[in-house]
Amino acid sequence: NEDNEWKTHIDAVKRRERTDLSLQDWQKYGFGTRRAADFDRLASSGDDPPNAVPRVEASALSVEEFSERYEKRGMPCLIKGIPEVEAWPAREGWAGDKLCRRFADVAFKVGKADDGQPIRTKMEYFAKYMRQQADDSPLYVFDNRFGARADVRESLLKEYKVPS
Repeated sequence: NEDNEWKTHIDAVKRRERTDLSLQDWQKYGFGTRRAADFDRLASSGDDPPNAVPRVEASALSVEEFSERYEKRGMPCLIKGIPEVEAWPAREGWAGDKLCRRFADVAFKVGKADDGQPIRTKMEYFAKYMRQQADDSPLYVFDNRFGARADVRESLLKEYKVPS
């Protein structure tokens, strides 16, 4: 059954990613279910103390200002609005389902096996998992090789640039 194919595949991925956990253990603390409201409250509570890390708009911060106010002092800051200011194509093209549909058949890295080998899954399967998962520490895509495909790498890198 095609509906269960992705689940079977993701379960196999989980078993390789965390050999120390049973499939049930992926949700044993309830962070994605019964304790989700606790995390929502924490996320909405803001900084403690308030404004501990300054947030600045990219449109109101020059490279020189950033260097003087933050970089030279070793001070952290969150810069908001970079994709909009720099008109990155990724801003639209990488939004949720668009990215998943575009690269549905590409296998991206979602973990590392005990022997150090990358664990990959098709974006199509990952997208279904992402929408339904309730794991305490979910799988995520973190693939510096862009699915190990030059065409995918070239396509994605055209849509992003280091902020100026």
